[in-house]
Amino acid sequence: MNRRPTFIAVICTAAAVVAGCASPQTWPSQDANGLHIPSIVWPEGPPKLEDERVSTIINAEVILAAANNAHDYSSPTLRLYLTEEYIRRQAKLSGGSAVDPGGASADFPYYFTAGPDPLKVEEVRDTGTGAEVDVCTGGGGYPWINNNDDVNPVAYLGEHKTGVAWIYVLTRQSDGTLLVSDSHLRSADDCSTNNIKYGIFDPQPPYGDVVHEDEFIQPDGSHGRLDEGDAS
Repeated sequence: MNRRPTFIAVICTAAAVVAGCASPQTWPSQDANGLHIPSIVWPEGPPKLEDERVSTIINAEVILAAANNAHDYSSPTLRLYLTEEYIRRQAKLSGGSAVDPGGASADFPYYFTAGPDPLKVEEVRDTGTGAEVDVCTGGGGYPWINNNDDVNPVAYLGEHKTGVAWIYVLTRQSDGTLLVSDSHLRSADDCSTNNIKYGIFDPQPPYGDVVHEDEFIQPDGSHGRLDEGDAS
């Protein structure tokens, strides 16, 4: 039986009591075990979270986006939706945007993300070890993740009607919960992002700000980048 507390789904339900399910909708800000998650505005309406497999990846993307922008991957809340190995992989990618204060690029801005990765669920299926979710994602790269305060990620998303075919791999744990254990390119072909659900943080992150290595917090609470080979 799945006894995991529902994170974003609880927020959505609470908001629905006040605002109903009409589009657009705003999820209020939340503090998740030391990690602040800003309010999220869903201009086209929020994603449907009734399916545990879908809600797992939405929750994972929300908490990962917040962790990236806070440059802090130590919150235990990440472990409610993601495996330890996956968290470390994501932290290593994110940590690459933090700079060595004494290096040649000491003023290079950090890559912040506009919100959770925009995605459209195409197929959901159970597997022997958990589940797989096929999606079309319209974020996942520049300018949705960017360091330039002159770029409008939402406008860019609206101008491009094709995205990347992606797959999430979810693994069923011994306590019955599903965790995202992998995600990767599913096909080299473009997919349609028409009617994609996207949420943007309100306020938006401080694009253009510099984050130094000693400000970046790893999953184990240490500061700085992972050494080479510490994450696959």
